[in-house]
Amino acid sequence: MQHLLRKEKICLNCGHAVEERFCPHCGQENVEPRERFSELAGHFIADLLHFDTQFFSTIRYLLFKPGYLTLEYIRGRRKAYLHPIRMYLFISVVYFFLASVIPMRNSHIIIEMNKNPQMANEVKTLLPYATIRQYDSIQESLPSKNRDPRMIQLMMHRLLALQMQYGNHAAEVLRERILHHIPQVMFFLLPLFALLLELHFSRKKYYFSDHIIFSLHFHIFYFLLSIVALLLESLLSANLFMLMSLLLWIYLILALRSVYQNSWFKTILKSISIGFLYSIIIGLVLAGLFAWTLAIG
Repeated sequence: MQHLLRKEKICLNCGHAVEERFCPHCGQENVEPRERFSELAGHFIADLLHFDTQFFSTIRYLLFKPGYLTLEYIRGRRKAYLHPIRMYLFISVVYFFLASVIPMRNSHIIIEMNKNPQMANEVKTLLPYATIRQYDSIQESLPSKNRDPRMIQLMMHRLLALQMQYGNHAAEVLRERILHHIPQVMFFLLPLFALLLELHFSRKKYYFSDHIIFSLHFHIFYFLLSIVALLLESLLSANLFMLMSLLLWIYLILALRSVYQNSWFKTILKSISIGFLYSIIIGLVLAGLFAWTLAIG
């Protein structure tokens, strides 16, 4: 739907002369600024349909052609797809929203809890100690060499304080506090994953920004897979961690092969190396997040 052109040939946005429909300086359309509701609704629907077309086209290629979107971006063919940063932000927001509202599930624990009501109460607690005093008393009764290190004792104090404050809800409170910081942590992990790619592939042929785009697309796939896993686990009470890890590794191999064009043998070896190193990085970062979450209370 096209709006009426303004009679004045001066751009309302930047003040430059406009000879045709669009300002040659800033690109704004030189139309009457006040719109009827029907025109406003028409713009909204047009923008929505355009977003939907880009979104579903991007999702299709991301899921079924690993590495294709990264190659398209590197080659400069970007107009038909959502920008990877916009896509990452949108999908990650959906994932973290679902993760915050869907309760944790673990199939074998749920089965045992149904059989044993006493376990249903015990499993909700964080620790086998009721109070900080009880834990300290047990520690003092042990020989010095068998006591927990000072750092562990401090963490136990924080966990017990949380348990004493929130009771059976302590585990859920701790989970929500950690989840609150996971989006920032994941954004921090993106360049670290790209750095691993930089270390494994030719620095002469690829810019670091190319690895960032690959990292964005790979983590978008991770979030999409995690969304499906969350929904299935909530419905089936099943643990899909191993299956999800296998699918991620296969996807990584296919994407690396498509983008970096190494032989299958080299690609598989590099995928194992990247996956192993990235797992260590994730473990260290999450351990730091856990400790930091306890420290800030």
